Amino acid sequence: MLDVRRMQVLRAVVSTGSITAAATNLGYTPSAISQQVAGLEKQAGMPLLERVGRGVRPTAAGRLLTEHAGRLAEQLAEAESALTALRNGCAGVLRVRY
Repeated sequence: MLDVRRMQVLRAVVSTGSITAAATNLGYTPSAISQQVAGLEKQAGMPLLERVGRGVRPTAAGRLLTEHAGRLAEQLAEAESALTALRNGCAGVLRVRY
């Protein structure tokens, strides 16, 4: 199974175009980011990034996982909002019959 956190790291790398920039944005070291991407590549069974000059760009598999990571981030945000609403008593099922 693919690791959602690693997918979010990949998304940060692709959006910034650089492992170093993604590390800065996420508060990690570049080495930690590289390790996360390498782990995700192992899970995926194929390369996700290719080096270009001083930066990186996604392979076809990298673009695919980045798109899915974006949708996962949206779904996780929706789940957190729904949970907060439920915790605050602002959600639930109301049935009215007469």
